[in-house]
Amino acid sequence: MLSACPVAGLVVLFTLQSNGDARPATVLMSISTILSLVTIPLVYWFASLW
Repeated sequence: MLSACPVAGLVVLFTLQSNGDARPATVLMSISTILSLVTIPLVYWFASLW
């Protein structure tokens, strides 16, 4: 179930700490969160079949 969850927001914080550009990290974190809206119910459904 944890593999279907979105990535942690710490990626953006680590990027900011290293004085990097946070925009790509923010975009990827947003995409991960949106995709988890599909993957979490899908994984839950597959797990309920067992």
